[in-house]
Amino acid sequence: MRDDLVKCNHRIEKTEEKCQCTHARFSYKGTFNNSFCQTCPISNKTSEPTLAEKIARVAAATARHVANGLKEVTDKQRQERMSICHGCDLYNKDDQTCRNCGCFLPIKVNWDSERCPLGKW
Repeated sequence: MRDDLVKCNHRIEKTEEKCQCTHARFSYKGTFNNSFCQTCPISNKTSEPTLAEKIARVAAATARHVANGLKEVTDKQRQERMSICHGCDLYNKDDQTCRNCGCFLPIKVNWDSERCPLGKW
């Protein structure tokens, strides 16, 4: 992957045939260019979520968790997810939240219905 083509910090999986943005979770055929990343709301995020956004996300996550039958991941998966979060530059160790989505990670990593918004787990 050519770094000069990447405007955002997406994880890009690139082959000869396609480029895939794991933030926006879509792929396309063709040449990767800067305008592709400009459409991603995650990469263009400039600040931490507001309190209202956090409340809305907790409500949505709780609804997904309930709809998923309150399933939790295994201890191994939970440890792997938390390890990834601890290594991320957006991890806020003071309050154990993600600066991107605002989630309280000790809970989020346990819920099977939840995913990292950056596509890291």
